[in-house]
Amino acid sequence: MKENTVVSFERVKETVGNLPCIRRANAKMLYDFIVEHDVRHVLELGVAHGVASCFIAAALQQVDHKTKARPSGLNAPPPPKLTSVDLLPNRSKWSPSIEELLGTLDLSEYVDVRWTQTGYHWFLHDEIRDQSGAENRCRPKYDLVIFDCKKHWTDESGGFFLADKLLKPGGAIIWDDYNWTYAEMDKVRSASWSKDERETPHIAEVVHLLAMQHPNYQDFKIVEDGDWVWAYKKKVGDGDYPSDGKRVELVRSRALSWYTGYVLHRLDRILRPFTSRS
Repeated sequence: MKENTVVSFERVKETVGNLPCIRRANAKMLYDFIVEHDVRHVLELGVAHGVASCFIAAALQQVDHKTKARPSGLNAPPPPKLTSVDLLPNRSKWSPSIEELLGTLDLSEYVDVRWTQTGYHWFLHDEIRDQSGAENRCRPKYDLVIFDCKKHWTDESGGFFLADKLLKPGGAIIWDDYNWTYAEMDKVRSASWSKDERETPHIAEVVHLLAMQHPNYQDFKIVEDGDWVWAYKKKVGDGDYPSDGKRVELVRSRALSWYTGYVLHRLDRILRPFTSRS
């Protein structure tokens, strides 16, 4: 990191411009969470351009800057790091790439980009194996895990179980596209599926049937209309809670004007078949 040079949220926002795939309100929420809670190890499953990766890396740089301002010693924490995982065939799909954006912002040192041949499940297998050692017990590694990839029950249900083993107590998991359905967004791939499988939001099923029923997760945050969901892992010593004691918080990050436009847009889609006949 260059001396006294810290990349701000606004500089990242200006650099990435209108590139997808993260809404800037979610990016700010994520950035603030990392800085406020001194998050040091983040795992991102699904990369695309690496826009979210840039916001995360800037936040980790802020955490690193705060740490370096404190007295150093033998117990000083290691440098913060984001591990970003995606499929090797996707590496040439997105332009500009994650490597290019991080290089432009001088944030490459905070990100380890992993390109895998078959997806993130085998990467998680290797992580669990490497964190297990001779005692055959997985040592948690990450403070935050972000799922923004396949969105299918088969992949994400197994991914949750694997990620949970690597998530530290007190850490959090974030899922993108909580209400996303294959019927609405991926008609070609889901053409041979049942109606239920096409029209059911798979991420929501993972959250409700797995995460919310898991004894290690007590607090949940649903952002907006289900765009993002956060699940917080209990800290050591938090004890057990009854299944009906789960706490769910609804969070609004869009401006009121967005909701007005959204309602008008939905009404237009509903009424269009009727008005077009007249």
